[in-house]
Amino acid sequence: MRTMKYMIPNTSLALQLGILGGALLGSFFVLQSIWILVTIPFVIVVYWFYSDIRLIFLGVTLIGFIGGGYYVNTIIDNYHQIQDNIPNRIENTEIIIESSPRSQAFGYQYKVYIPKYKAKAFMTIKDNDLIYGKRLLVKAKTSIPEEAGIRRFLLGKGIHRYMSTSDYTIESDNTCNIQCQIMRNIIQMQKGIITKIDKAYPNQVGEFLKGILIGYTDTLPTEIKESFKKTGVSHILAVSGYNMAIIIVLVYQQLINRQIYRLLSFWITIAVMIVFTLLTGAEASIMRAGIFAIIILTAEQLQRYVGGMRPLILCATILVLINPLYMGYDIGFQLSFLAVMGLILYGQLFKTYTEGIPSLGILPMIGETLFAQILVLPLLIYYFGQISLISIIANILIVPIIPFAMAWGSITALILPWRIITYPLVILIQSVLSMNQYLASLSWASITVPNIKGYMLILIYAIMGIGYWIYIKQKKI
Repeated sequence: MRTMKYMIPNTSLALQLGILGGALLGSFFVLQSIWILVTIPFVIVVYWFYSDIRLIFLGVTLIGFIGGGYYVNTIIDNYHQIQDNIPNRIENTEIIIESSPRSQAFGYQYKVYIPKYKAKAFMTIKDNDLIYGKRLLVKAKTSIPEEAGIRRFLLGKGIHRYMSTSDYTIESDNTCNIQCQIMRNIIQMQKGIITKIDKAYPNQVGEFLKGILIGYTDTLPTEIKESFKKTGVSHILAVSGYNMAIIIVLVYQQLINRQIYRLLSFWITIAVMIVFTLLTGAEASIMRAGIFAIIILTAEQLQRYVGGMRPLILCATILVLINPLYMGYDIGFQLSFLAVMGLILYGQLFKTYTEGIPSLGILPMIGETLFAQILVLPLLIYYFGQISLISIIANILIVPIIPFAMAWGSITALILPWRIITYPLVILIQSVLSMNQYLASLSWASITVPNIKGYMLILIYAIMGIGYWIYIKQKKI
């Protein structure tokens, strides 16, 4: 009976690890031709270290590995077939709007669906009043970028082409189902929030507030974005786990504190998180945060402890099943999971040694930031070739201010937009922006290094993984 108690969760974990590994490898290799060469050394290594491992775990892992790899191979092949079938010019072709407009240098960008080719595209057009679900007949040029980084970005998003529309007509029969109506209401809510923030907080303060509240940075000046990138705190502008954690504290914890039924508080919080995820664009990082929060809250409802890497692995598996291309091609997904993994590792490896040391909360923040930076650093070098040397200082000075800014900004912009009570936040955010600009202006704030190769990236993370495994084994002795 005791064996069966651990058989199901361990088998599930083995399957999840197999799916994730297969999805990652299948993103870059054709598994049909190399899976035997991959699985044989994998079996040998596993038996070398775990001579008493249950064969069923290994078998389940391999099934998940091969299945995940085949699935990603199929998705990528289908993606390229659709991409190649779209001509460079389309005329009188129906498209369906699937997003709100985003401000770009040459107009407004929409995510659209092209039923004729079963394809998705980023369409640039001069109009910004097209609504979700609207059907158009367009005349447009389509293109595939030459730059490998942009191609990888489009593949991760499931976008087949860029479109530049020169002429269009709106179809008269525009049916909108329940999903369409929900998305229209969400987008209308987003526009309403943006309008209220602009009214209460004009200029840079409002643009910054839109970033930390709903992840809207289209109109945030480029120099501010670059300064936050240099100081290593750009994550506060990309809505993710930190923002979701604040939402949970503001909603779930407050409901519990007011003695609302725990189950009702749970479902209200889930509803708020879903709306917030859709409101902020449902990017991989915020979806990761939402699914991770749901797993933790569900375990809390069932009064079962969940900790360590297992909730994160389950969350990654769910997201990869939703979109298998996240694993190999979505930078936001990769950075988000590595950062959270760093926080978990800090809690497992370092936190116990600092408990009881007077630090006013600064020492844990340093540790969490350091471990998150260590985990994401190889990936940042691989993609961008840039290292922030001042990120720990910037995170200590800026990040603690964000929850207050979010709460005060939400109240004053959306509920009580009185000028007299917006002044304190204006002063505070201006101070944050000035502080960040100063830190970014330091000559040693960040350095540029040569991009590392893919095999080096794999080797670095393999060394980290082996080091973590050795530590855990020694800890158990």
